[in-house]
Amino acid sequence: MQQNSIYYSFLVLLCLCLYLPGIASLPMVDRDSPHFSQATKQMLQTGNYLQVKFQNHPRHLKPPGYYWLQAMSVKLFSSVKAATNWPYRLPGVLGAILAVLMTFGFAKRYVKKEVALLAAALLASCFLLLIETRLTVTDTLLLATMVLMQGGLWEIYTSHSRQQTVRLRAVLYFWLGMTAGILIKGITPLVGFLTIIGLCIADKNIAWLKKIRFGLGLTLLILLTLAWLVPVSMAGKSNFLFDMVRGDVLPKLAGGQQSHGMPPGYYLLIFSLMFWPASLFVWFGNVWGFRQRKDPTIRFLWAWIIPSWIFFALVPTKLPQYVLPVYPAIAVLTSLGIFARKEFTCRPLTKFLCRLQYVVWALLGLAVTAAVITLPFYLLGVGSVVGFMVAGVVLLTLVLMFYQIYLNEHVKAAWIAVIASIFIFAPVFGVLLPNMRPLWISQRVKTFIQKNNIQLTQSQPLYAVGYGEPSLVFLLGTHKVKFAPIDAAIAALRQQRADFVLCNQRIAADFSNQAKQNGIVLEPIKTVRGFNLGNSRWIQLTLYKKISTK
Repeated sequence: MQQNSIYYSFLVLLCLCLYLPGIASLPMVDRDSPHFSQATKQMLQTGNYLQVKFQNHPRHLKPPGYYWLQAMSVKLFSSVKAATNWPYRLPGVLGAILAVLMTFGFAKRYVKKEVALLAAALLASCFLLLIETRLTVTDTLLLATMVLMQGGLWEIYTSHSRQQTVRLRAVLYFWLGMTAGILIKGITPLVGFLTIIGLCIADKNIAWLKKIRFGLGLTLLILLTLAWLVPVSMAGKSNFLFDMVRGDVLPKLAGGQQSHGMPPGYYLLIFSLMFWPASLFVWFGNVWGFRQRKDPTIRFLWAWIIPSWIFFALVPTKLPQYVLPVYPAIAVLTSLGIFARKEFTCRPLTKFLCRLQYVVWALLGLAVTAAVITLPFYLLGVGSVVGFMVAGVVLLTLVLMFYQIYLNEHVKAAWIAVIASIFIFAPVFGVLLPNMRPLWISQRVKTFIQKNNIQLTQSQPLYAVGYGEPSLVFLLGTHKVKFAPIDAAIAALRQQRADFVLCNQRIAADFSNQAKQNGIVLEPIKTVRGFNLGNSRWIQLTLYKKISTK
């Protein structure tokens, strides 16, 4: 018990070192994060927690659970009047920590504690999870509910395989994890039932399904889901579930929603980067997992990974975080392979693929090195001491890890990767990125408006033409920004409903010409050039002040 406490404490400390840097200093990242945070802010401003809105538009794309947790965080630790990021990020950080702790907690029941500890650490330090904790989106909390659900299913399946009594606790873990996931994002049943189907196909046996207790579970799921779905639908005078399926789920299945369409091999292509640094060792897990596939633990991990991966690979809309729910299983399988590396020999093809993986991973490390050095030059025109320091740590890590691999000490190499990730990613997220001013366009607009004491109100908001990033609304105020086409902005200027317009340089000439034609005299008072993360393009914005109207 004391050893477990030490391991849990270590994992919490590791997560805090990995996830807290940048949580307060990193500005809001467009485009999904400020949509969530702004909708939460409006809940707090209006006191209406049953309607999800962005400005005056209903946002029935995701269930309300994450918004409620964000609202609770802001109430506990900050104020709705403060346009600070960190209270909105805390639920995501908490979700990641819980996912890591539960990965260890469930895995240690079926593998050695040292294997489970390394698996949880590999998950905690993977690049994708580090990114998601800096965003105010649902994916890390969804991951926590996934691990709870899958952990319960893992116990049910393994207990049946070992002819042991299935505890009610495991059944509740499965169904309550699924239900909580529905409240957060809604896709937990997909992963859970795909895992069940995978196990039934692999075992050619469905007798164990009665252990899941579908009658009890589905009753809990339906009642608990209706408890929030009915009042939310009534408050919005709509069918929230139907709106969510029509507005978010079906477009993803029908095509590449919001230009996120990718071919089926996309997730494999980016996996080495998204699971970095643990991706160096994944091949060990693949080899060991294939050879031990008859073991119930290994079979469950494969059933967790393969069906869901195939499904997400076939869905036209693809984002890196969509396959995050299978990362805990990959981490456990990888850790098993690392510890078992000395116990198996590789065939020639396996050796070739393993060495190929080493090359890919080393190239990624060099790419990270190049990125942290060149990014400041690309965005600022000058170098960064922090960037050079991080590059040095990456190169040192590469040398130390490959030296340990040469000595056949793969466990030591894996722990070097985990610990080094703190010294690589903490300064990147905590210092380097927050100081990359061209990335934070809305923040720079807000800073100028505050310094020049420009007063924006609901009756005279800032009109944004050709720039529709939601971070601007979150930073300036719910009703102090209005996204509009040129003609609407011109009409507002003429009718004394606006004094300031923020215009994209791409359409600035057209905007200026129409202003002149309508007798509006404008003065450009600020130009902001930066890299728009929302659409991955350079953009230049000009803030105009109305001088007079003829």
